[in-house]
Amino acid sequence: MVKIPFYKPWESAIAVLEDNIFYSDARAWANIIAELESEHPDINKLSSPVYRERRKEPRFAVSIPVHHRLKGSRAPWHKSESLDVSQNGVRLAVDIPVNVGSRLNLELKLPNVSKPVRVDGVVVWQRPSFNSKSMLECGVAFETLRKCSQKDRIINFMADKLCWLALRNSYGLSVRPALTREELLAAYHLVYRQYLQRGYCEPNSAELHYNFFCALPESRTFLLIQDKKQIVGTISLIVDSPCGLAIDTLFSDKLAKYRKPGRKLAEVSLLALDSRFFGQKSFALTNLKKLAGSFLLFKIMFDYARTAAKVTDLIIAMHPKHQELYRYLTFEAIGPVRNYAAARHNPALLMRMDIERSILSTDSTLAIHKYFVDAQTPASLLGQHFVWSIPTAWEFLCGIRDCWSHMTPQQQSYVKICYPGILEVGER
Repeated sequence: MVKIPFYKPWESAIAVLEDNIFYSDARAWANIIAELESEHPDINKLSSPVYRERRKEPRFAVSIPVHHRLKGSRAPWHKSESLDVSQNGVRLAVDIPVNVGSRLNLELKLPNVSKPVRVDGVVVWQRPSFNSKSMLECGVAFETLRKCSQKDRIINFMADKLCWLALRNSYGLSVRPALTREELLAAYHLVYRQYLQRGYCEPNSAELHYNFFCALPESRTFLLIQDKKQIVGTISLIVDSPCGLAIDTLFSDKLAKYRKPGRKLAEVSLLALDSRFFGQKSFALTNLKKLAGSFLLFKIMFDYARTAAKVTDLIIAMHPKHQELYRYLTFEAIGPVRNYAAARHNPALLMRMDIERSILSTDSTLAIHKYFVDAQTPASLLGQHFVWSIPTAWEFLCGIRDCWSHMTPQQQSYVKICYPGILEVGER
């Protein structure tokens, strides 16, 4: 916990919940507090009308029952009520004082969840309630949601709230297909930076990470854009073909039974979000901005897959630690965890979404249905995409990186059909 012993505004007027204080520099918070003091000399007074919360992310005004007690204590649980909740904390109304710096055990009773969710937190501020003289308000920053019980329930709760935010596009983010060679290069450079940082790919001189499947005619790469100019995320969809899917190198035995008449598979691949924009150290699956970016990318990819590409089954292989989010998106595990050589032998879990069954089985009143099913991406936007020419296909497959020599003869034959004379381009 960040400790700033010489600044009393922590005890009276300042709430810091949205910034993850457990990974912050204490001097930064000292500067913020000093700035507030200079702007409002009376801020130390409990009666001061000035009340500032330095929050960078949205919070949800939600009233849910909460029980709390000192961490490690066997004392009875005290009842309280949440006033709002964010990705990093909760604001409580309590009827007994709690000291700033106290570590608490919390039990949150989420809607439609039978057992309470347990998580630990630290009191970072308190003040008298504006609404009741007998009550106090306090801000509790979660120590970490990685250790909470029923983590999937927390994620479902946050994700459902986020779907409503996504319908209003609260972050100023937009998505569309990549349209130019330069945008593809920018997307694959972003994937390279993020995957290299996480140990998912090997360094290479081109500083790009993609595979030859990306250059197939039906493949699509989608971009997440901030303020209509900066690329801050990307995702690719690889539609099944005579070349197969990238994940066949690891799970071909598990995919075989889904390849049958009337079914069309596609692999969700190369998902990356720019850590310089979204942050690095907060828990990714409860970082609302990251979830918003992921949902926007999944939304356009999902709409393209089911409407334009007529895909019936979405396949994805991801690190098992992310499976709760994909279960919320109605993916189900269809294989064991295996070490993925193409991802530097990191563990990979294979999951599948039956698109039609997913749509029919999701409650139409839930936010996930209204966002992913009811609110469809315009066909005119989905129809815009980069069209591969033979020279550009050669550049990506043979020029920038040598993908060609890693392809099987069958895969090479199919690419030659797609791009006649592709090998002659390099001889000119």
